[in-house]
Amino acid sequence: MLALDLIDRRTMWRDYWIEWVLAAVLITIDEWLQWRVAKAVGAAPSFTRILPQLVISICVFPLVAWIVSRIDAWRLGR
Repeated sequence: MLALDLIDRRTMWRDYWIEWVLAAVLITIDEWLQWRVAKAVGAAPSFTRILPQLVISICVFPLVAWIVSRIDAWRLGR
């Protein structure tokens, strides 16, 4: 969320689909890095076993972003 906020501040335009694609890229990079660390210590499963987790994480992003926005609006008293 912090990376998305930083990128959002640097762009002049904002679109829901762009945020979702960017989040998907960042989630994919994060999952791949976690898999590489696990592989380095000998605990990594095959990458295909991680794909369902990756797909679910990408699909749930809009819901999580909505929840975060509601909590932020409540916190700011809007």
